This record gives sequence, C-alpha cells and structure tokens, in this order.
Amino acid sequence: QRCKSVDCLMEQKITNASYIAQQIASIGRPHSLDRDELSLTFAGDHKLCKNIQVTSPYETKYCYAHISVDWTQVDPAALGVKLTLQIPGGKIPSLGRSDEEGGRCQPHNINNIKLGLCIPASCEDDKDVGRILSSITNGSVQICGISCPESTKEFSRTFYFINGILISIFVVALGASILDYIARRNDMDEDLKTDLEWKLLMSLSILRNSADIFTMTKDADSILCLDAIRFITFTWVVAGHAIVFVADGDNGLQVLKISNQLISDLFLNFFSTVDTFFVLSGLLVAYSFFKAIKNILQKQHRDSDYMYTPLNWILFYVHRWMRLTPAYLMFIGFYVAWTPQIHDVWSSGIAQNLTQNVINCEERWWMNALYINNFGDFLGTCYPISWFLAVDTQLYYTAPIFLVSLYLSSAGTGVELVTIRFAF
Repeated sequence: QRCKSVDCLMEQKITNASYIAQQIASIGRPHSLDRDELSLTFAGDHKLCKNIQVTSPYETKYCYAHISVDWTQVDPAALGVKLTLQIPGGKIPSLGRSDEEGGRCQPHNINNIKLGLCIPASCEDDKDVGRILSSITNGSVQICGISCPESTKEFSRTFYFINGILISIFVVALGASILDYIARRNDMDEDLKTDLEWKLLMSLSILRNSADIFTMTKDADSILCLDAIRFITFTWVVAGHAIVFVADGDNGLQVLKISNQLISDLFLNFFSTVDTFFVLSGLLVAYSFFKAIKNILQKQHRDSDYMYTPLNWILFYVHRWMRLTPAYLMFIGFYVAWTPQIHDVWSSGIAQNLTQNVINCEERWWMNALYINNFGDFLGTCYPISWFLAVDTQLYYTAPIFLVSLYLSSAGTGVELVTIRFAF
C-alpha cells in the first residue's frame, strides 16, 4: 500500500526477504547483454550487503572478485551475442598469455572482469571461493584475487611514524617561514645569507620555495622550448590515463565508442609520451654534463681532469640518488600509511589491488630505494607506476658510457660545438 512504483515494490520485497535472499540479491550481475551496455564491472549492492548483518547469524563482507575469463571457453550464442557482427571471423582470439606465465591476471588485462560478492567475512581469505566459482563455470574463469574494503581500520605503527615525520617537517617549515619573514622585514637577510645553518633552515622556508616554484624568470642557460614539450606531454599523459580509468569503470566498453572519432587517435596513442620523457631526461643530462665541461675548460684553459677523477663520478651518482630518494621513500611511506584508511568500495573495485600493493611496499620498499623495482613480477611490485623512475634512473646510471664516448670523440673545440648544438 505504501509503494507507488515497481522499484519500490522490489525494494520492499528484498528488504523483507530472508538474509540469504538479500545476500544473493546484493551480488553483482550483468544489467544488459546489449553490446553497447555490457559491462566488465558487476558492482552489486554494497549497502544491502552491509545491512544484512542485522538479521544474519554471521558477519557479511562486500568484496570484489577480480576474475580472468578465458573467453575461448565461453559460448557467445548462449548469451545472445552475435560475434560475427563485431569480430572478423566471429571468433574471439586467445587474449593474454598462458596461466603459467601469470599473464591472465596482469592488471588492466582485457580478460579481467570485477564481480561484486556478498560473502561471509570468514570467506575473505578462503581459497574455496575461487575453486567454487571456477568449478561452476567449467574452468572458464580464474580468480586473480579478492579485494574487500576494510571494516576496521586500525592505525599501524607505520601510520604514526610517517605522520610524525610529516608533521615535524611541516612544523620546521612553518618556523623557518616565520623566521624568514622576520629577517626580511628587519633587513637581516643579507647578513645571514652566508651562514651555513641559516642556509639549511631557509631551504625549508615556504616563502622562498613558493617564490622559486612560481617565478616566471628564466635562467639564461634554460632551453625554453622544453617547457612547451613538457606541457604537451603532461597534458597528453593525463588525457590518456583518464581514458584508462573510464575503461576500468562500471561500463568500460563505452570507451570503444570513441574509436570512431578522429580526435581519439591522439588520446589512444598516448604511450609515446613516455618516450618523450626519456628523451627530455637524456637531453638535460647531456646538456648539463657538457656545460660543466665547457666551464672547466674556459676557467683552466687546458684539458680538464674531470673525466679521470673517480670522486667526480661518485658524486654524479650520489647527487642523483640524494635528489630523488628521500622524497620518493617518504611518498611510499605516506602511501603505505594512508591507503588502508581510504580503501573503500571504489578502491577495492579498480583494476589494481591496492591492498596487495601496500603489502608489496612493506616487503619490497628496498627495491624502490635501489631503483630496481621494475624487475620481477609486476603483480609483486610496490606502487606499480613507479616503474618509470626505476627505468629513468637506470638510464641515468648508464649515461656516462655515452657521455664519455661523445666527449672523447669530440677533441678540443668539438666539445664546444656539441654544447652549442644542445643549447640551440
């Protein structure tokens, strides 16, 4: 009598049903088999699963099962899908590598779908869940993992440690900024700028760092055209990854619609932007190196011993490591400390298992510190996107081979000629 619509009647029916029926109703399922509406993410009903705990004799948990489907074992005709209209030959090719290579469970693999499950909390780590789902589908699916939002988010020691460091840095930076402001107002900055302790303290001043970051003044030796390349590349990367997240959504196949648009060629081919970043890194390393050599030659008016001094090359590597690693490891610590606190329904349903990523960081953070985290199993890496820093640093470590070769092949004025070409 209270309901005036079909949706209301269905909702009342589910609410008044037994907890078993509610649990089944909260499991994800395809909404449509139409090609334009078919989804790769079957979300289910998170709120309904959560409310079942009031009437059920056990605690329920809403989780996403990340499933790799062997589409070659699926009968499309039984699903009412006509492949002859979509795929040449009407046959789905074998996508991904074999199970032995672990290819079917790679993140962002086209075989993977996400299925919302409402299961007893005790089944979260039970391997029988995967075995049951595999058996009832005749082995056409493989469970790559089950990711559940954390019901209790206790603060770990890492959480307190990392946040303690971050708060300490902020307090020191705020104090340095206040002292910097007072020194400038009282014209004391000129007298203190030669003091080493003052320089170290002012390196954390928010006022000074903000001024350096947002300044429009360009150094005389800057390569101005690189700013435009950076802007285009960053924009390209953001646009491309936006499409990746759309494809990872509730109706990811909708992204195929833009393949008919001319502008999509720009966004769907954003992978070349990674090459652009590598080119920029190599260019700047070479430019800085030959600029330093040129300055030494101009000051000493003779062949420099820079190439043959081991200390110079040690500092070459130490400078790179010190410039990146402290901030890099602090970010990883922040990632490990805060990810469990924001691991909600959305984050458990994305392609990458954030819970597993945090575990990987806790066990293998040292690989990131050594910049070798791009080796080994991709699923076992800490913060997967950091592979770029690892590759870029490895290229930096091998750069002296090419820099020294180019220097030795450019005798005398050749070095100046190379420097002029880089500057141009």
